[in-house]
Amino acid sequence: SAYAKHWGARIVFLVVLPVSVYIAIFAIHFKVLYRDGHGGAQMSSLFQAQLEGNNFYNSPLYSAYGSIVTIKTNGHGCGLLHSHIQTYPSGSEEQQVTCYPHRDANNYWLLANVVPEEEDPDTITLLGDGALVRLFHLPTRTTLHAHDFRAPVSTSTDEVSCHNSTLGDLSDVWKVEIVKDVVGDDTGLVRSMTTLFRLRNVARDCLLRFSGAYLPEWGFKQGEVVCDAAADPLERNSLWNVEQHHNERLPPGNPELYRPRGSVWRDLAELNVAMWATNSQLTGEPGAATQPDQAVSRPHQWPLGLIGVRLTGWPKDDGNDDGMAFVRFFLAGNPVVWIGSAAGVAVVAAAAVAAAVAPRWARARLADAASDDSADARADLIFTGKVGLAGWLLHYVPFWFLKRIL
Repeated sequence: SAYAKHWGARIVFLVVLPVSVYIAIFAIHFKVLYRDGHGGAQMSSLFQAQLEGNNFYNSPLYSAYGSIVTIKTNGHGCGLLHSHIQTYPSGSEEQQVTCYPHRDANNYWLLANVVPEEEDPDTITLLGDGALVRLFHLPTRTTLHAHDFRAPVSTSTDEVSCHNSTLGDLSDVWKVEIVKDVVGDDTGLVRSMTTLFRLRNVARDCLLRFSGAYLPEWGFKQGEVVCDAAADPLERNSLWNVEQHHNERLPPGNPELYRPRGSVWRDLAELNVAMWATNSQLTGEPGAATQPDQAVSRPHQWPLGLIGVRLTGWPKDDGNDDGMAFVRFFLAGNPVVWIGSAAGVAVVAAAAVAAAVAPRWARARLADAASDDSADARADLIFTGKVGLAGWLLHYVPFWFLKRIL
């Protein structure tokens, strides 16, 4: 019937076609943008391993005591286990431990045996399910530690810090609990990039996890890492994997040892979830939009294109002795397009208001003076203007009520 054809056409052109275009754009994206770049740690380790420009595939297959590793959470919007010299302003007042979504020297940890004197220098001990390990932060020469202090943001959980440890402190000891291997090889050993595991503190019986919250400015708005005794053991934020791995006593890896990158559907889902998680982090401080060095804007600046968009940036060698310069990509609006579109919206809005408030006798007289064809054309024009104006308002007005970075 005509009714069924009408709905079929709407489904095809308003649902199927836009979704197909969206998927096709990402498929092209994966083909064209195949090189590693700044901020890649937002994606899973295996996704990054397929990009050109990194050395992930050189990682030895199995982790062992003495390995230097970076450890990545499976929770979205976080990244790599990280510490730096800055301390908590309260609680233990020891060195902060966070999640950081970029590769950095402060992401490197040494997998140390709990009793170093028992290590045989001629024997390599691989990490397996139930192994006890101390995580030694190489840049600051401190040890990962769970406290009985409350975490700074998620106050129902315990604080995690790095401190100068002494042997025998069980709050520095973490038990490796293997959950699964995403390639399906159940070896009982920790494989680089593919084995998901939990880290349970031996003294406090709590799980190391990304809380889902972010530290304030004093913590550089990095992800909060806590030790949670009530954590869901299968929640993504409680699961970790070894990402980069260095150990000269182990043979280097190669691409054949790891699963190839997944289908476009899996990559599409992963990238969109990562985009959503990143977008949800854009919560600005009060008054941030009034600071000239902040990459933020407010809705009243948009119709006339009063402010541009600082999309991204990348490091670039500037040829000077001070190392690298950071180049930013800035998008400025075309004033003809922005001012013209704003003027068009204003004209349509004024016409709609005039039509609504015009006296009934004036509208009737105008209709009598017009032919049927011109009246129909005028009605279609008015309807189109109303729909366009309503759509514009529905996409614009809600942003006035969002308390986040725009």
